[in-house]
Amino acid sequence: MGALFASASLAHAQTATPDSIRSDEPALANHTFWLPRAQEGSLLREDRFQHATLSASLVIGASCAGAKDGPAAGAVLSVGVLKEIFDWRQGSGASRLDLVADILGVGLGLLIVNTTR
Repeated sequence: MGALFASASLAHAQTATPDSIRSDEPALANHTFWLPRAQEGSLLREDRFQHATLSASLVIGASCAGAKDGPAAGAVLSVGVLKEIFDWRQGSGASRLDLVADILGVGLGLLIVNTTR
């Protein structure tokens, strides 16, 4: 069975042509990962409050569902990092301050969870 999948993958790889590669993806080599600091804006922007409150809410929800603090925080931070990678792939660049807001939100969520236990 494994040979069947391997041969199917090999056949697909051999039939791929430059025309079959998606051309609608941005040219990532032309974009730096991080936004320039001048484009970051303020830490107190509405978008940053959304990052922080969503992160706090996800940590609180994961805790209510029975997750331990460490895995819950790690999962929520991973979502934030993936969102920044998505932003970069879309061509806008990743924001350091969005990640700071995510971290602050995770901290707030953990504080709320641990003070209400």
